[in-house]
Amino acid sequence: MRPANNHEQTLYVVSYTRTTWLLGEDILFHEQLGYWLWDPSKKLVMHSFMIPRGMTVLAGGDAQPDSNVLVVKPQRVASAFGICSTPFLEEEFRTIGYEAQIPLHNARSLSYREDTQIQIKGQSDVFHHVDQNTLERIE
Repeated sequence: MRPANNHEQTLYVVSYTRTTWLLGEDILFHEQLGYWLWDPSKKLVMHSFMIPRGMTVLAGGDAQPDSNVLVVKPQRVASAFGICSTPFLEEEFRTIGYEAQIPLHNARSLSYREDTQIQIKGQSDVFHHVDQNTLERIE
């Protein structure tokens, strides 16, 4: 985690890249570039990321220094947090919601569960794209 200073604001930042390959194949399935940010003065955790299909998300939620679970959500119509997509995705695969929950187990382990809600053109039910895993630090 590194500090990022902006005027009188100091954010603590973790950057990441996530790539997902089809099991047993040499085919890239998903790629994501993002940041996790914490603003200790506002007690706010934020998650910003983009995928090269043409979507960006900026989500946020409350976070105390001793929080054991972090939860972030964007609002579909908001000026502070939100979801932005290309015209094609808006028409065919509109992302209508996103929520990430990050239980912090200890200093070396965390889990994540992300639920991206997508309205697929021609389908009445919302599709929940859920991704979850546990990460452990190894040295």
